[in-house]
Amino acid sequence: MKKSVLGNRIHALRKERDITQEELGKAVGVTAQAVSNWECGGTPDAELLPRIADYFEVSVDNLFGRTDEIKKDPGLEIMWDLYHTPKEQRFEKAYQYCWCIQQGLFNLAPDLFSGTLKDNLSITNNVKSSSILFFDEGISMMRLNEAVHNFMLIPTPAEGLSSCLLSPEAYEQFFATLGKPDRIKTLLFLYQRKSLALSAAKLAKYMNMKEETITEIMQDLLQLELVQTFETDTDNGEVTLYRVQEYLIKSIPMISLLIMAGDMIEKSVAVFANTTLTRNSIL
Repeated sequence: MKKSVLGNRIHALRKERDITQEELGKAVGVTAQAVSNWECGGTPDAELLPRIADYFEVSVDNLFGRTDEIKKDPGLEIMWDLYHTPKEQRFEKAYQYCWCIQQGLFNLAPDLFSGTLKDNLSITNNVKSSSILFFDEGISMMRLNEAVHNFMLIPTPAEGLSSCLLSPEAYEQFFATLGKPDRIKTLLFLYQRKSLALSAAKLAKYMNMKEETITEIMQDLLQLELVQTFETDTDNGEVTLYRVQEYLIKSIPMISLLIMAGDMIEKSVAVFANTTLTRNSIL
């Protein structure tokens, strides 16, 4: 059985007090075997938690690892909260924290809201809405509708935001290559296939294109390092296989770029923006 935070904490507190499992069990009304089970990964009944906490003179939060040190450090507090949130709910909880950051950057008073986090962040299910903030100190952008959540925070470097950008020629070459016919279409198809590698012949069949056209498209996507190739030996000889980049350093930013481009194409609504700008230029 895998040890838990709670089990490790009970074990540590018991050792600090220099008491046996039998002594702890007797104090809280269970057997030594039950205490041993907790320390090995089991969980005490909920009604026992206050009794255990009172015995060690700590809070129930402390039993779960939320110490005073954590409560004094907002970063550790968030980490603690996310760690103890079920994995399938962590991204949504993290997004709620991002919403709190967005509120704070916009100088919205915390006492205007009930609770630490807002339960419903969606402005509408039908319109792509964004919260976009721009200050001298940086840019913050958050997508609010339910379909896709995202959050971006860019502090302004000392040299200005333009120092983060490449040359105009580099961007022109990238977008010119990606903008050729069927490049985006093929890339999106490969993303849907995840890590499955396909030959040019198979891709041509799936996408109703000529094999030579697919090979030309793949050369462009290889140039942009958005796909990778493999050589395999078949009964018909060696065959080149294609799939999206295994290393997500290229794939994930590309997906983010396409999502944000979709917002621009479909003219997403900016919910609010900074109205006290002192700059005449974003860069």
